[in-house]
Amino acid sequence: MPLRPVIPRFDNQPLDAVEHWRFEPATVEGKPVAARMQVPIIFSITDTPVKNGWVIKRPNKFPENFPESLKWDKAPRLVVYNPPVYPRDPLIEKIKGKVKVQFVIAPHGAIFATKVS
Repeated sequence: MPLRPVIPRFDNQPLDAVEHWRFEPATVEGKPVAARMQVPIIFSITDTPVKNGWVIKRPNKFPENFPESLKWDKAPRLVVYNPPVYPRDPLIEKIKGKVKVQFVIAPHGAIFATKVS
């Protein structure tokens, strides 16, 4: 089955999961700062085990319109990972879906300003 774009039945589970993630915050000159992130979450039926988290790499260059307050020297590091739950109806119907979740990691490592795109 083809991967479907964002459909409303996939919105809540990624947001619920991401809002429970915790990070060691990004830093600038050793001081914690906020960092904006976007993570794709793919709902797919597979026998392949899911990796718990990922490594965030610093871009070679932040985009020109990127807010100065969200640029960092050292990347945030995921320390608490809560995987999203595959929504029941799409799982039963074998519907795949992809959701991009945008969020900000606060200087204390918690997540806020989550949104699905």
